[in-house]
Amino acid sequence: MTDGIDISGYNYFVHDVEVTNKDECVCVKSPSTNAEISNIYCSSSGGVSIGSLQSGANVSNIMISDVYNYNTNSLMFIKTKPGGSGFVKNCQFSNFHGYDCAFGIDIDQYWDSKSGSGGVQLENLVFSGFYGSIAAAYSGSSPTRGGVKIIGAYDAPPVDITLEDIVMYKNEGRTGQYIDVYEDAYGEGYELKPDSASASGYTTSVTATAAPSGWTQPALPDWNVGSTGYGLTVSIPVYTPAVMW
Repeated sequence: MTDGIDISGYNYFVHDVEVTNKDECVCVKSPSTNAEISNIYCSSSGGVSIGSLQSGANVSNIMISDVYNYNTNSLMFIKTKPGGSGFVKNCQFSNFHGYDCAFGIDIDQYWDSKSGSGGVQLENLVFSGFYGSIAAAYSGSSPTRGGVKIIGAYDAPPVDITLEDIVMYKNEGRTGQYIDVYEDAYGEGYELKPDSASASGYTTSVTATAAPSGWTQPALPDWNVGSTGYGLTVSIPVYTPAVMW
C-alpha cells in the first residue's frame, strides 16, 4: 500500500522496473526536470503518475514511454489539487498498454478536494499510443469509466493537450458503461475543445457502445499476478512478454 518509486530531481533516467503493489508504480514528484522513464511494468498498482501537486509545482520536460499495465488504476495519471501554483509542461507520454485497468489517461485537477480556486498549470502535454482494455463499471456502479478522463480546473484549465492514437475499450466480461469525460481542458484530439475556446468552461462525456476501429481484446499478459497474488515466499517472475506487451 505504498508507492514503488517516488522520484524528483534533474536529468534522471528510470528504466526496466517491475512493480507489484497497491499504489503508484512510478510517481514523478516536484521538482523534476529533464527526465526519462521507460520500460515499466505495473501489476495491480496505481500505474505511473505525476503528483499529487499543489503549491510551487515544477515539473517539465518529462518523457514516459513503454509502460505495461495489468489491473492498474490508470495507465497514466496526473493529479493536482485546487489552490495550487506552478506548472507541469512540455511532457510526452507514449506507448502505454493496459489490461483491465480502471482508466487509461486520467488527469484530475481536483484531486483530493472538489472545491477551491486556481491550480497547477498543465501545458503542452502529448499523449500518444494508448492501447488496451478498461474495467468499465459494473451495472449499477458509480462512477462509470473510460479510456480518457480529464477533469481540468475551471480557472486554471489545461492547455495545449494533445491526444492521438488512443485505442481503448472495456474489457470483455465487464458489463458497465465505457464513458470518456472531458471538463475544462483544451487542445486537440478525442473531443477536446480547441485552445481558442479556453475562455468558456465546458463538460463533455462520450459513451462508447462499440469497440473502436483497430481494437481487439488484449491477451492476458503472462506476468499477471492472478487473484491469489504471488505470495510471501514466491519470487516475482522475470517477464517474458507476449508480442503486444
